[in-house]
Amino acid sequence: MKASLCFLADLPLYDEEQPYVLHGFPEDVGAKTNCIYETVSNIEVHDLRDDAAQEQNFLLPECGFQFHYQPSTACHRLRAEVFEDSKNRDQVAAYLRETTQLAMAALNAPRALCIDWRFRRARSTGRIQDQLNELENARHQALAPAAVMHCDYSYAGGLTTLQKHLTADEFQDVLGGRGRYRIVNVWRPLRKVDNCPLVFCDRRTAKLEDALEMDQVSPVQVEKSMVLKYRPSQTWFWVSDQLPEEVILFTSWDSIKTENALRHTAHGAFVKLDRAGRSLPQPRESVEVRLVMMWKEE
Repeated sequence: MKASLCFLADLPLYDEEQPYVLHGFPEDVGAKTNCIYETVSNIEVHDLRDDAAQEQNFLLPECGFQFHYQPSTACHRLRAEVFEDSKNRDQVAAYLRETTQLAMAALNAPRALCIDWRFRRARSTGRIQDQLNELENARHQALAPAAVMHCDYSYAGGLTTLQKHLTADEFQDVLGGRGRYRIVNVWRPLRKVDNCPLVFCDRRTAKLEDALEMDQVSPVQVEKSMVLKYRPSQTWFWVSDQLPEEVILFTSWDSIKTENALRHTAHGAFVKLDRAGRSLPQPRESVEVRLVMMWKEE
């Protein structure tokens, strides 16, 4: 199917300035961002349910993402209320443990560490909000799906995150190139996805220069992610009518460089329209879990 996706505009401005956005500053601080976006229409997005896609057997180590059928047993019934109410910590903790085990089995990883989780809900109108306007450290608030095609971390941003969560010896292994470390996102819808599905770029079709590092600046820290520019060579995939029993794992950060290819998986959400060109009404609800996954030697 054809979709409209949002990208950072390819402007000479970014030859001189790094993209940035300010969070949590007073209104009179000045320009909150220098990011200018463009929406590119009629991009072909390939359904992973199609026979042609299934024959390719997409796996995270190669393309940056993979699809799994794995019902949750940690929660009797996955629903938004579990993740919105801070009183449900035991249920959330059980889901995080289950998801960690799922990812370890799927990727044959001897060790994994859960470092983050987020609950998201699209607006009922089907509109999606810019990733850069999200509040940091929101756990039991529903964040809007991220519209701009992006990678969760730049290489430097991933290193900063790993330094916070790994032991000193483990972090030195990362810096020394000993073993393989990835930050992996496990994304699950809480009901059938009618609108704002995730779309993923096969990382083998995106070049390093297609993405620019972006500073997300708050009064207490600077986090570094990446934002994508559009190129016709990029190939995009999605899952139609994704169900709560179906999860997608994708690479948010990878310690190993790949020659002239984007090492992290670019992704974002898009508005799905009906035949009359209207956005579908049911808001998307989803939960994502971020894990540091470790393979000591490869």
